[in-house]
Amino acid sequence: MTRADVQTCASGDETGIETYVPPKILLLDDDARFLNKISEGVEKAIFKLQTALDLSTGLLYACNESYDAILINYEMLRTKEERLMFLEDIKGLPGYKNIPISVLLPVKLDDTQEAVLKQQFSSVLLRSSDIKEITHHLLSLISGSFDRYTTLIVSGSQTVCDVLGKRLEAGFRVLCTTNPSEAIELVYQERPDILMLDHSLENNGCASVCRQIRGSSRLHDDTIAVFGDKPAALLDGGVADFVVDTREQDAKLISFLTNAASEYKDRLRTRTQDPLTGLPLRNKLLQYLIPRLHFRSNAEQKLDVVIFDIDSLKDINTEYGYDEGDELIRRLSNYLQQTFSHQYVYNWGSDDFMIVSDVPDSSFAEKIQQAQANFESFKFGDGRQPVRLNVGKASYPQDSKSATGLVNIALDRVKNSCTKVK
Repeated sequence: MTRADVQTCASGDETGIETYVPPKILLLDDDARFLNKISEGVEKAIFKLQTALDLSTGLLYACNESYDAILINYEMLRTKEERLMFLEDIKGLPGYKNIPISVLLPVKLDDTQEAVLKQQFSSVLLRSSDIKEITHHLLSLISGSFDRYTTLIVSGSQTVCDVLGKRLEAGFRVLCTTNPSEAIELVYQERPDILMLDHSLENNGCASVCRQIRGSSRLHDDTIAVFGDKPAALLDGGVADFVVDTREQDAKLISFLTNAASEYKDRLRTRTQDPLTGLPLRNKLLQYLIPRLHFRSNAEQKLDVVIFDIDSLKDINTEYGYDEGDELIRRLSNYLQQTFSHQYVYNWGSDDFMIVSDVPDSSFAEKIQQAQANFESFKFGDGRQPVRLNVGKASYPQDSKSATGLVNIALDRVKNSCTKVK
């Protein structure tokens, strides 16, 4: 859904409220004939199926697309190390923590072996099962597995917030506020999938919030829905994405908003460049790391993942405003690109930056410490606000052999304020 194609959720309006969005399934199997058989046999109106002949290709698909379930041939994960590495990479991807994964078995295993697999995966299924059985298995696998999206309701009436929030709780994680200024803070902090604005906010508050969102480098692509009396004016010029008629039945309202949130998530997942810094995003980092580690033949080869995080950004945003905080993020981005010109620099999210080095040595470690010390010498605003950088590092193969494993360890070390990197 784009602002060029505005939609309205209203009675009698043909906007796809009742449209069924087929669940997306990723099928990994090294037998092309089996993949073709499944692709031709599974009803396309029920599922959208993506197939891959090897793990690396499957993981790259997962980096770029949001799937609702995964089926994988057991023969591709025979060893315990292969299973753990695959699970670590998949579960570490954004939005994949709770994804159901089913293993296709070539033959029935004994109870002990099957029990071990069921501890690691959602379920098991014989690969020889017919198409009808596989279809039913997929339907049961994805039932109840969808993560709830987040919506932020902004209205000048606490009663409207409470009533509408209660109605949407069945399908969404709901946040509410009656304060337009607090709404901007929540959008930055919580990153809701849909922002719902009451057009009747006092002092033109609805239009003001919309303009601030659209004017922000980080937020301009967020999904905005408006509701209330005569909200259509905000659709002119593409300020809001669509109008919501809150008189609709709960199920229709939730269905419409869920589809809109899903499209927003897909837009984020396929975005490859951070609009604020111009740096490649996390999906590009994982596209680089996953195949590199899966095909790394020499365990003696080293690789480091380092993350920089601005520790004082929240204080700066509070005292000086988000525009000044964004400027600090741009400054750090430029500084890291200059300092690590021979390494790969990525934006992991907001103020988190990742550096990947294929040849980590003492000079690389010195650059990390130098970057931290030099940037912390910068005083913000009136010269009294210090800037502190937290740094975390993870190394292949000592810390982990999987891409998301390395990233998660580096993130954990940043949270623990690991400021000394050796």
